[in-house]
Amino acid sequence: MSTRLGSPLARTLLAGALANSGAAAVLVLRNLLDGYYAAQLSAEAMAALTLTVPVSLLLIGLSQGISVVTANRIAVGSKNPRHDDAALISHASLAALLYGTVSAVLLWMLFPLLISAYGTDLRLVPRATAVGGGILASAPLLFLFGTLTATLRGLGSAAGAARATVVGLGLGAAASALFMLGAVPWFSQEPLLGIPAGLALGYGAAISIAACELRELRRQNVCRGQFALQQGACVTAGIARAAMPIVANNLVGLAAMFVVFGMAARAGVETTAAFGTVYRIEQFGMIALNGIVLAIAPLAARHWNERDKLRELVATGLALQLALCVVLGGALALGAGPISRVFDLPAPASALVVTWLGYLSVSLFFQGVTLTCTVLLQIRRPANALLLTGLRLYGCLLPLLWLITPHAPAAVYPLMCCVQVVSGGAWLAFLWRTRQAGSGARAPADVTAT
Repeated sequence: MSTRLGSPLARTLLAGALANSGAAAVLVLRNLLDGYYAAQLSAEAMAALTLTVPVSLLLIGLSQGISVVTANRIAVGSKNPRHDDAALISHASLAALLYGTVSAVLLWMLFPLLISAYGTDLRLVPRATAVGGGILASAPLLFLFGTLTATLRGLGSAAGAARATVVGLGLGAAASALFMLGAVPWFSQEPLLGIPAGLALGYGAAISIAACELRELRRQNVCRGQFALQQGACVTAGIARAAMPIVANNLVGLAAMFVVFGMAARAGVETTAAFGTVYRIEQFGMIALNGIVLAIAPLAARHWNERDKLRELVATGLALQLALCVVLGGALALGAGPISRVFDLPAPASALVVTWLGYLSVSLFFQGVTLTCTVLLQIRRPANALLLTGLRLYGCLLPLLWLITPHAPAAVYPLMCCVQVVSGGAWLAFLWRTRQAGSGARAPADVTAT
């Protein structure tokens, strides 16, 4: 299993990873700016915005089903000269809009129950409900944005997807700033509504740019066919059905993290503050890892039946992740003290941050391995990916937290890291065994041929 970092496949993977990472960084920066603007209004505004985070995460998790299925089908069909890419994109776009609308309506009905589960201050409920409603109203645009950018990646244009994301969501972030800071008087009664309004504008701009990128690819004959709904509703329904296992896999993970956050919240204010701090830092580390994984997925779908190329792709991706995690892990381990002081937490919480950043520096690579293997499974065996995700979270992580954290609250994050290390280590062992079996299987064929 070669890891030639100078090979054409490795260069394609690296270019896609860099483009995806840049787009992901814009997403994270946009979220930070929204939080900053809300905090400038008041602590109550920031708390109300925080209550809408589960809704945003649920929408993102749901939207990935259509986008992953579309990107994989585009990548697989790229080797068939008669594959109608444009018709598939049209059906996927329609499925995304319908799926996003249905999801928004259902979540709007469930949103009051979600807020009550947090046991929050009743004064926050009206503001959180208003902002959550605005975020849900933009759900169809989010689903279409995710589908079109994933399609661009499936067609080999990770740079085009990154341009649409960076420019579109960048414009949306600027619009949110204008709305919330009073430059536009439409939201003077409730400035927080400027966040979902800017988000919707950003998605709309990104969709327009992605559509232009797709038309350019069609002009270059990279994207084949005509943009039309030529084969009826059954194709649209088939795309939506194929997305369900991926959606279920994401929902399983999101539900588990909801429980984990609840356990951390019951551990006391200082432990909760430390957990939130380290979790946010972890998300920055996951940006680059996700960029590599997003670059691997369409290439893996395209070369799924070419075992040598697939092995080279996976090995190269893991090598890039390892190199990245050595740099990030070293920075986290060596800079844990200064990082914790930036957040100006009380001494006990700051000490937890320093300790937990050490765990994170070790577990980050294993998280990348698990994420990579889960995405590979979703290409052809989504039900297996769902089963293994459920086993890792509900058969291992949550029972351990339930048994140990009541007696040792500070163990919540180390336990998460330990489960990630065990899971990633098991996947590495499986990949190594598969490599050995593949090498052994080729030897007799070489001898016979000779």
